[in-house]
Amino acid sequence: MRVVQTLHGSGFVDVTEGRNGGVRLARDPSDINLGHVVRKTEPNFRIVECFDMETNTCPIVPVCRLQGVLSNALEGFFSVLDGYNLADLSKTPRGRSLSKYLHIENTRPS
Repeated sequence: MRVVQTLHGSGFVDVTEGRNGGVRLARDPSDINLGHVVRKTEPNFRIVECFDMETNTCPIVPVCRLQGVLSNALEGFFSVLDGYNLADLSKTPRGRSLSKYLHIENTRPS
């Protein structure tokens, strides 16, 4: 539920409470950038301890070159995500549906 709260608080989804409530996208999928979603859901995205100098206890930081390499890698990771949106992920080959692979059944009355 915390993930939904975070997504809702960041404006990615709308939440409706109650018996017929649920979660739905708050914006068009093409307006939801993947890099923004990851940054909002993982605000302290640190892949190693030394990325947070306030809590870092690593004694080799002054001479370590790995921090710079990992920082560049993280920037590259976000750069790639920034090039995609949610609509990009939902594109499937013609005649195929994500629901077919997720075993989602239509539960709406006909």
